[in-house]
Amino acid sequence: MNTRTFTLISLFILCLLCFQQGVVPHLICAEEHHDEAATSHDQPSAHTGHDHATPKPEHDHDGHKHAAPEPEPDHDHAGHAHAVPESGHDHAGHAHEARVGDPMPDSDFGLAPCEHRVPTIDCDTCRYEIGVVKVGSQALALLSFERLQTASAAESIEVNGELAFDENRVRCLTAPVSGRVASVSLRVGDAVREGQTLLVLQSPELAQAALDLLKKQSELDLAGKKRDREARLREKKIASEQEKQEAEAAWELAKIEFDNARRRLLIFGVSEKRVAALTRQTADPVFRGELAIPSPTSGRVIFRDVNIGDTVSSDKELLKVADLTHLQGIAQAHEKHVAMLLSTLRQRTVAAEVRADAFPGQLFKAAVVSPGPAITVETRTLPLRLDIENPEETLRPGLFFQARINLTDRQPQSTLSREAVLSDEGKSFVFVRFRDDLFLRRPVTTGRVDGSKVGIIDGVQPEQEVVSNGAFLLKSDVLREKMGAGCAD
Repeated sequence: MNTRTFTLISLFILCLLCFQQGVVPHLICAEEHHDEAATSHDQPSAHTGHDHATPKPEHDHDGHKHAAPEPEPDHDHAGHAHAVPESGHDHAGHAHEARVGDPMPDSDFGLAPCEHRVPTIDCDTCRYEIGVVKVGSQALALLSFERLQTASAAESIEVNGELAFDENRVRCLTAPVSGRVASVSLRVGDAVREGQTLLVLQSPELAQAALDLLKKQSELDLAGKKRDREARLREKKIASEQEKQEAEAAWELAKIEFDNARRRLLIFGVSEKRVAALTRQTADPVFRGELAIPSPTSGRVIFRDVNIGDTVSSDKELLKVADLTHLQGIAQAHEKHVAMLLSTLRQRTVAAEVRADAFPGQLFKAAVVSPGPAITVETRTLPLRLDIENPEETLRPGLFFQARINLTDRQPQSTLSREAVLSDEGKSFVFVRFRDDLFLRRPVTTGRVDGSKVGIIDGVQPEQEVVSNGAFLLKSDVLREKMGAGCAD
């Protein structure tokens, strides 16, 4: 073996040793290239001691087989540990940024070794690349969790106000005729039904009116008989035409007087049916001047200003009865909501929900009846009248209430609390529990913000636990290793 052959073999063995150590012997290859430059550029065949066929991707432009040997499965060109890229990683092994709608990763997610030769999910340095945060036991106790909640997405405003009686459902009772109170047993607050007797009056004026009705009925009957007699005599040419006409005029006058007496009793509060029966019976208490005053509506007595034995005039206010199944609310809408509120009221009836501190957890249906004619100067608010349903008479006038007025109707949406939804570079995300003390960053598509709630359109499933109180601490921990930035070079 000559000296040249021995040198070439030695260099070849040295190259193999260097390749196994991960070092590319550029200088050695350069020297070899210098020694055999004459045949390396144009010939596909190999130099002495080299095996060259048609150049493959692992050969350089000279056809020399001294490119880096196939890398170990868990290293890239720079020696970073990436293994065979797992799902969610690019060709270099770096984690893709999770997208909205991506399914939750499998249980073996993050088990591929990182550059530190441990599973990525267990590496305190590299787990941030795949969006995972580990929380210690002490910090874990400070976190709180929530799940998606379905809530109405209707655009609404909150107003405060005070309950009052519905003016259209309050009935005031006055004495229809002067007299003396014979009986009254109801107290303020008592429930009454429509038609129930509230009190009884004794009135000489009423008794006289009933007697006048009987008198006028008799006169009418007599005038009618005389008219009929004169008509028969006229047909027989016994009576004159003048006598017939005078009889007809007397009957018409008697009828007018009877109708006036009848209407007077109706004004005194006697029903039409009862007035019609008075002419056929004289045992009715009306002839003794007794008048029972019934309740005009079902409800509760809210006012009483009369006692037994009191003498009352026809304009005396005796009782008030109110229907409490419907109440009126007087609320104040802030000036900034006036434009949208008035615009919606011109288009449709505006529904509302009312709640009172006295009855926590209960909601009462309501509707905005009408806005006030002017802004209140002192408070810069617009008065609103609300019709509030109160079928069980739970609410009472005088209570303060809060009302949510729905200005636009939308489909219900899923929501999370505002502290659960974070943002980074304009993108919203949350942290969901992956397993035990590991939490995974998940991008979300957000909807409308309603007070303390944020609408979630996509990105979170109903069964997933989302970090709410303490989510910002997880974000702060993540920012020290910019999530999704890849391994540190």
